Amino acid sequence: MSQDSVFKLDRKFIKQLRDRLLKPNQFGFRFEPSEIPTIEQLDRIISVMIWASSKHEEGRLSRFRVAFGEPLILDHLALEFEVHKAWSVKEVQKLAPALVPLEGHIGVWPTEAGELQIWGVLTNSLLQLTFEVIDPGRITVTMLPNQKVCEIAGERSGFISSSWNSSAFDLLSPPTSNIEKTTYALATSSFSLHATQEMLRQMRLLGHGGTVVFVTDRNRWKRFVEPPVYSCSQPLNKMLPLMEQFRKEVLKISGDEKSFDQDKIKQAFELFNERYKPWVNDAARSIASLTAIDGATLLTVNFEVLGFGVKLKGSQKGGADEMVTSISPLDDPSMSSVEIPIDEEFRGTRHSSAARFVLKNSGSVALVVSQDGGITGVVGRTNKDTPPMQKVYAYKSLELLI
Repeated sequence: MSQDSVFKLDRKFIKQLRDRLLKPNQFGFRFEPSEIPTIEQLDRIISVMIWASSKHEEGRLSRFRVAFGEPLILDHLALEFEVHKAWSVKEVQKLAPALVPLEGHIGVWPTEAGELQIWGVLTNSLLQLTFEVIDPGRITVTMLPNQKVCEIAGERSGFISSSWNSSAFDLLSPPTSNIEKTTYALATSSFSLHATQEMLRQMRLLGHGGTVVFVTDRNRWKRFVEPPVYSCSQPLNKMLPLMEQFRKEVLKISGDEKSFDQDKIKQAFELFNERYKPWVNDAARSIASLTAIDGATLLTVNFEVLGFGVKLKGSQKGGADEMVTSISPLDDPSMSSVEIPIDEEFRGTRHSSAARFVLKNSGSVALVVSQDGGITGVVGRTNKDTPPMQKVYAYKSLELLI
C-alpha cells in the first residue's frame, strides 16, 4: 500500500463536504456539480495534501494551494504541462516550492476516466474551488469569494461556522462591515481584506509575533497607551492612494447597480489582481515590518500608521467588568461561546493588553499574531444592555483566513 493512501478521512464528513459545496453561499455564488470533485476525488485530494504538507522538501515544510479546475481558465495566469502529471505526494512535494508565494496554486483536474492529474500551475486562482495548507497537516477548503467551508487537521475535521466566517472577515476589512450586496461594496471591502491578510501573512512569516490595532478615532486612543516609542507626526500612508484609485475604477465597472452582478464582480477582481495587488502587497509588507519592534502598531481604518512600538495601557488585573467572549471557528455546539475573565482567557501580556485596550475603545480591532503563528482578532463593542455595556469578543484561529 502506498504511503499516501494510508491516511483516511471519515466518509460521512466527505459526503457532507460535497453537499455543502453544491449549495449557494451567502453571496449567492454556487458551483455546478461538474465543478466539484466527486466524493472519491475529494478524499484523494485531501489525503495527498495532508501527507505532502508533513514532508520536508529541501529541508523545509511546504505551504501550498491546490485549485480544482480545468486547464487554462485564465491562460495569462497559468502554465500547462505538455504531459500532465499524476496526482501524488511525490509530485506535489516537487512542485510546491515552485509556486509563486502566496497565491500560487497547483492545478488539478480529472481525466475522462476520473483519475486526478496535475495539469500545471497558476500564479493566481479566481474561479476554482481551492484547497490550502495552513500548517503541516492542516488544510482548509474555500469557495468564492474567500469563504472557508471547513478545516481538516490530521484526523480531526469540522465545518466553519458561517457566522464566524462572516464576522471574522468583517474584522479583517476594517473600513467596512455589514457588506452590501453590490459590486462596489464587495470589491472595495475585498481590497481592504486582502491588504490586512497580506499584512498578517508577512507578520506570520516573520515568526516573532506582534499586534496591529485599527482605531476609529485619530486621537482618543492616545489616552490608553504609554508614550509611543515611535509616534508619527506624518503617518505612513502607502495604501490610501491605491484604495482611492481602485474605488474610482470599480465605480466605472459597477455603475448604479442595486445588487451585484457576477460578471462585474469578476471584472473588479481581475482589475485588482492584474493592476493593484503587487502595490497593495508592497504597502502591506511595509506595515508588517514595523511590528518587528516590541509593542503594538496602531493604524487608522485607511491603513495610516499612527505609531509603532506602542505599549497598550489597560487597567490592572481583576476588574469585574473585564470579561471576554471567545468565539471558535468550528460549527460545533460543544464549543459554544462563554464569557470569562480576560486573565483566564489570555495568559500572555500581548493578548490581555489588546483585550483591555479595545474594551476602552469601542469599535477598535486588535489583531494579535502569536509566535507559533496563531492569530486572534479582538474587538470591543457596545451592547444595548441596560445600562449599555462594553463587551470584548475574541475570534480565534484567524490564520484560517489568510
